[in-house]
Amino acid sequence: MENIYDCIIIGCGPSGMTCAIYLKRAGKKVLILEKSIPGGQIALTKSVENYPSIKQISGADLALNMFEQINSLNIETKFEEVISCTLNEKIKTIKTHKNEYMAKCVYISTGASATKLNVKGEKELIGKGVSYCATCDAPLYKAKKVA
Repeated sequence: MENIYDCIIIGCGPSGMTCAIYLKRAGKKVLILEKSIPGGQIALTKSVENYPSIKQISGADLALNMFEQINSLNIETKFEEVISCTLNEKIKTIKTHKNEYMAKCVYISTGASATKLNVKGEKELIGKGVSYCATCDAPLYKAKKVA
């Protein structure tokens, strides 16, 4: 059972990294699998102003800070896309394009993605007027005309 993780976390966004920290502190053998970049959507956010104890930080810097903490705790992270999961057995199997991993439990923290409008200029204006989170970004547009 040496090659079996206590938990595999799919996704290295804030939720996945927080889960990993708590599991590691509890003495568990943990693996994070991430297909893209640490931080998920938050890493692509220009300015984060609703994170407790931090007045303002770029999403990229916040994601980097979180990932540095993961690394400082020696939490194993692999950048591989998960292509299938077998979750109905006692020992779960997670397959990527490169490897197959086994764990006693799996925490799926794959986050969300915005639905794009696919209009001219949208990509260039993300974070410069184009927003996808009304709750998060509403204060940025207070007392301004929006469409």
